Amino acid sequence: MWVRKPFHSHVLDPFLMNSYHADDAAVTRAEMYFPQHAHSGFETITMPMPRCPTVMDHGDSEGTCGRYGGGDLQWCLTGKGMEHCEVPQKLAEAAGAPGHLFQIWYNLPAAAKSCVPSFKMLWAEDVQLESPAPGVMVRTLVGKKTAWRPPELRSPDMPRPHIAIVHAYLVPGSGPLVFEREPGANCVISVFGGDEKTVLLIKGDAGAESPEVPLDASCALVPVKHAGASVQISAKPGGAPAEILILEGAPTRDEVVWQGPFVAASKRELTTMFRKYQEGSLCAPWPWPKSTVTHGSEPRFEDFGKGKIKKEAISPAALAWPADPNLRVGKQLRQTVQLFP
Repeated sequence: MWVRKPFHSHVLDPFLMNSYHADDAAVTRAEMYFPQHAHSGFETITMPMPRCPTVMDHGDSEGTCGRYGGGDLQWCLTGKGMEHCEVPQKLAEAAGAPGHLFQIWYNLPAAAKSCVPSFKMLWAEDVQLESPAPGVMVRTLVGKKTAWRPPELRSPDMPRPHIAIVHAYLVPGSGPLVFEREPGANCVISVFGGDEKTVLLIKGDAGAESPEVPLDASCALVPVKHAGASVQISAKPGGAPAEILILEGAPTRDEVVWQGPFVAASKRELTTMFRKYQEGSLCAPWPWPKSTVTHGSEPRFEDFGKGKIKKEAISPAALAWPADPNLRVGKQLRQTVQLFP
């Protein structure tokens, strides 16, 4: 059975939500799926963790579709309005291993909420992977130094604000992992995996330092203010390896008026979104014969209406990640550290 662990209060502007999904029972087909549904005013970033055997089938009102899996990232810009479906599938050859993924909701600036909807894939084999210190592995998915960029903000055209997403693995006694901060940006470090003996130390170069972060059963908030230009993350000896997810973004500082699948910058705008949805004018007409779009035994692919671009069924890059998927399940988001400018 799939379980969902939302952590709405454990994010900072511009992020709205960081939600962890896990398949505890390791059934042959995921029981949790999202058929045709609408969104407007924000972006979804869906990340099956490396070595996750579950693939996600996607179809949307723009007529585009795809399938992605462990280690991949799908960035869905809902903009002025999009309907899509998200259907997790466990392929036969992967039966018996647990599935696990994060979905992040990322707010659009008020001026960009009317942008043209689209989605874009970052495939696991294209993710920047490095080991900056013994016992530390880092996947930089989005950031200033990566070649990959999220979908463009079009109609109106505008530059993207700063955003960084980094996934790292630390064995006990390893580190430090040094994360270079963006001036003025908010940052949240989410810790998962590990066990009750795992302890992390998060330190800023400006002298600010978190208390030691033991991975107890709660999900505590550890604020670190004025951390400086970089943050150092180390794992003390003892315990099991841990993983961290770093989310950093330039705050929009806009009002957030959020109800269900719609995120507006004013009550009037939210009312307009719901009116258009009820009238059937918020999104393009649904082009698929069913409310769920599935892709059978297809390998990973993306299709923007010009033919499928296929990928290998399971990425070698995703399989190379050292974390044991079984350690993640039941030990989802354990701690959250907030870093303020």
